[in-house]
Amino acid sequence: MIVLKTIYEVLEMDYIIKEIQSYCACSLGKQLVGQLHILNDLDDINELLYKSNEAMKFINLHGRLPLGGLSDINLSLEKAHRDGSLLPEELLSVARHLECVVSVKNYFSSSELKTNYLKDLYEGLTDNSYLLQEIFRCIMPDGNIHDNATPALSS
Repeated sequence: MIVLKTIYEVLEMDYIIKEIQSYCACSLGKQLVGQLHILNDLDDINELLYKSNEAMKFINLHGRLPLGGLSDINLSLEKAHRDGSLLPEELLSVARHLECVVSVKNYFSSSELKTNYLKDLYEGLTDNSYLLQEIFRCIMPDGNIHDNATPALSS
């Protein structure tokens, strides 16, 4: 009996996906890469090619995206939404994530290159400078809480 291989097997998509995941900055990126699939709509393919081309222009001119501090903070956000409190380490992860968002937005907005296809991606990022400042005002880099984090602690 002849077994026909699927296009995924012929193209060795599992290997390609694992290879791409090895370059991901965080678990969320790896998860998204794991959901990649082969496209068959020419408009979708062209749009992604244009985005890739635009991204490569930025990388060639400015280097890699500044993704230091990026992490998957979904669990912390769910926890905060559920009971309203996070541990200092979780808050520091949120702060580092917010710093990364600011860096990525600056990476694109400070460039002389014009974006047509990537603009929606980086403009859709939400930075919260007030929250970022408050976290660093209240929590030291080692995870300890500053003495002046609240009036009660100050006194």
